[in-house]
Amino acid sequence: MIIYTDASFHWKKELKSKIKKGKICILLGKKRKILKDIEIPEIWGLKQYTNLLELWAVREALFATRAKEVMLWTDSQVACHWTRRRYNNLAQFSDFHYRLKEEIDEKVVGLKSFEIDWIPRTKNKAGIILEALDKSLETQ
Repeated sequence: MIIYTDASFHWKKELKSKIKKGKICILLGKKRKILKDIEIPEIWGLKQYTNLLELWAVREALFATRAKEVMLWTDSQVACHWTRRRYNNLAQFSDFHYRLKEEIDEKVVGLKSFEIDWIPRTKNKAGIILEALDKSLETQ
């Protein structure tokens, strides 16, 4: 199954908030689309929530599919790199990052085949949907 994932963090609105809000978009094959609002409690010392949300999108995509062969596309080089790692060494990151990575690893082990690769934002179908959604929210 081909899956596209993307995430966006509303950093302008959420910078000082204790609850960080963002969105994820997942396209599973040609027919299934998942859009979710995500809330993350503030993580001490973390300034970049977008990468965490991108990793969350990868996790959600893996748990949303029943396919045993997965090709996952993301426009996040960071999420791609973290997911490819065979060991859970995200040294400077939070316990929350580790939990997401552990859940991804557990799911990947159960697959017949799994590949994750980077795709430019302009070709990421999930990213195109999120971008259009974010623009429509800005005009409201």
